Amino acid sequence: MGEKCRIAFLRLYFSGANLLVLDEPTNYFDIETREIVEDSLNRNDGALVLVSHDRELVRCTATRLLDMKPGGGYEIYEGTADEKQEDERSRIREPKDQEEREEHLRLQLRLTELMGMAGTSEEDKEVLSDIRRIRAKLDRLNDPDICRNEI
Repeated sequence: MGEKCRIAFLRLYFSGANLLVLDEPTNYFDIETREIVEDSLNRNDGALVLVSHDRELVRCTATRLLDMKPGGGYEIYEGTADEKQEDERSRIREPKDQEEREEHLRLQLRLTELMGMAGTSEEDKEVLSDIRRIRAKLDRLNDPDICRNEI
């Protein structure tokens, strides 16, 4: 079976296709052949959709992950398998810090939106008030010595 898979992979790889869709492409390969396939896929200029349980292949080739969950759910991760693993570790290690970073990013985004809306009319007083509240909250998040009460 491995020889047939090698030939099929070579034909597919050299076909000049812009999109390769591969389902468990390394199942019947020895370690040396798997490494050659990984290198070939990394050098491929086209797009690649890869379905695999081969963690090393995914780690070496994937830049965006679609993780299928039991029961039909899924999770999309924009990044490599190593980055996803590090993000998961940091959430376990520092859940409070992670929540604060996410809150900080949300506040910065909202502040940017409000600043784009602000003008000089009477209606903008509420927008300016929101900007001041968000800036004060960001200052508290940035300075650990300031009390962290909600506004």
